[in-house]
This record gives sequence, C-alpha cells and structure tokens, in this order.
Amino acid sequence: MLRLAPPWRSAGYLYLRESGSIAVSGLVIARCRMRDRGGVALLLSRRGMIAAGLGALMPLAQATSQTVKDRRALIVSLNYFDQPGLFLPNTAGDGRLIKTVLEKLKFNTVNLVENPRLDRLQSAVAALLTSLSEDSIVVVYVAAHGFEIGGENYILLADGQSFFSLSSLVDTVRRNTRMSIFFLDACRSSPLKAAPNGARAFRALSPEAARRVSESLTATPVADLSQAAAQPVRPFSLQGTGVKVVFATDPQNVAADSVAESDLNSPFASSLAKRIAERRSLDDAISLATGDVVSATAGRQSPWSQGSIGVPIYLAGPPKQKNPAKVPFQVPG
Repeated sequence: MLRLAPPWRSAGYLYLRESGSIAVSGLVIARCRMRDRGGVALLLSRRGMIAAGLGALMPLAQATSQTVKDRRALIVSLNYFDQPGLFLPNTAGDGRLIKTVLEKLKFNTVNLVENPRLDRLQSAVAALLTSLSEDSIVVVYVAAHGFEIGGENYILLADGQSFFSLSSLVDTVRRNTRMSIFFLDACRSSPLKAAPNGARAFRALSPEAARRVSESLTATPVADLSQAAAQPVRPFSLQGTGVKVVFATDPQNVAADSVAESDLNSPFASSLAKRIAERRSLDDAISLATGDVVSATAGRQSPWSQGSIGVPIYLAGPPKQKNPAKVPFQVPG
C-alpha cells in the first residue's frame, strides 16, 4: 500500500431522492500508488487519468423543483494484478467502496467493471448508453494508472500496454443524457517526467520518443462499437453546463493510493465515499472531500474540479436544516 510520508506535502434546487434513479456519466478518477518501504517511497503512478466529464447538459430551469428519476453509474477499477511492476493495491477496494455507497443511495444501476481490456470497457459503456434517457444523471468513477499529455488524460488498460482516452467517453455520454459527473482517481502527471519521492513511472520516454508520442498519439473511441477507428489527440476542455469532472489531484500532479500503511483505500476514494453519502449538495460534498484530501496528504495532493451541472444536486437528499452552514473550503479549478 502507499503511504505518504509527513513531508508530502433553495429555490432552484434539483432533488435526487433515494427513490429516484440517477444516471452517472463521466466518472473518472486518476491516481498514483505509492509505497513506503524502509523509508523509501516507491510510487506506482496511475498516470493522469482523464475522464473529462462534459455533459451536453441543456438548461435545467424546468427541473429546478423536480426529482431526477433515473440515476445510473459506471465504475471502472484496474489494479493490474498480472502486470509486474504495475500492481495497485487499493484500486479494487476503491471501486467496490464507491459501488456500495451508490447502491445505498438507491441508484437504478451501478455497474462495476474490474480490470477491463478495451473490449470489456466498450461493452460496459454500450450497456450504460442503452439504459439512459435524456433526463438520466450518470456518475462515472475510474481508479487506475493515468497520465496527462497536452491537456488530454489517459488511463492504462489491463494489458499494461494499451491506453484509453476518456474524452471520447465523455463525448459519448453527453450525447445521451443531460447530466454527467466524472470522478477521476488517477495521476495527472506527465509520463515524460520522473514522479516525486522516488516514484517510478510505468513508462520512461526519451525526449525524442516524447515528441513522437505527443505528435502521433491516438485514442480509440467507445462511441462506435462497430469499429475501432483511432481519433487524433486533442486537449480536454469543457463547455456549457450539465457536466462536472472531479480529478483526484491537480494538473501535472500525482495521486496517492493510500496515506498510511494500513489504508485500504486511496484518500480521495475514502473521502468521496463519505461526503457523497451525506445530505448536502454535490458541490459542497466535493468541497469537503477536497479539504479532506488536502489535509490527509499534508497539502501534497489537491483534488481539482471542472464544469458545472447548472443547478444544485443532492445525491443523498437535501440537508435537513433549512439554511445549512456554508462549506468553508473552496474547490480548486
């Protein structure tokens, strides 16, 4: 397991009741795994996983006093159990933890896919898309090795050799529903730079190789399951409302697999599971989770958020107090 040493540094509300369904799109999380062996930190980086969650969400003015009736989630975790040097101890537990929480929140469907290769990931996305309606809310959570190049985030698939761009997943989901939330628990550091604290990158590229990668890297879209046509890499950006993307860490930074030797989950997954189960808005839950992670890692890791759903969303229901106290911590982004 990874351990971070001390030096690591009201009106207009959209209610999602427990009885409602929620469609979750765009949940992706990037993270790096770090171990402490005799005072030497060994970082298994989940290089910058993206999962940009763009939800082509149309204005929700008519939904401000309604309950979203369809809530769905896709959870993807990869621990690379059969890939020497890539094994991540906590990703499997993280995926199962988030699955348990969403099931308790009465999501209509929560599909957990562990260690998928591209074909299994495509099948899982296809199943998600067929279940969606325009009014679904989708949550997507991804825990894996990740990296970031030129603003685009990628995840490493189970074979330890293939990479997948999450922006194509985001684009696909947003065409099928108006609201999507992506949680990305993976590293966002460059594969061309050495990770801190003795961390070991899973790919070491020379400057010339890095240039070729940045110029020619392609990603396979999940939108069209009938053909695996490669798409040119492009920087990730969000426009409009209807989408929220929450990264476990800030750009060009790593994400921890655990903080203490005994931890069974990453600091991001632990806090996320706790906060989204509380009766508060999604924005407040993300703000509190951000503060939790910053505190747990002594400021070394700071979750990062992009996008906006457009109206307050409550995954566990609205606060019982009429005027709940404001959350002090602000989400970077």
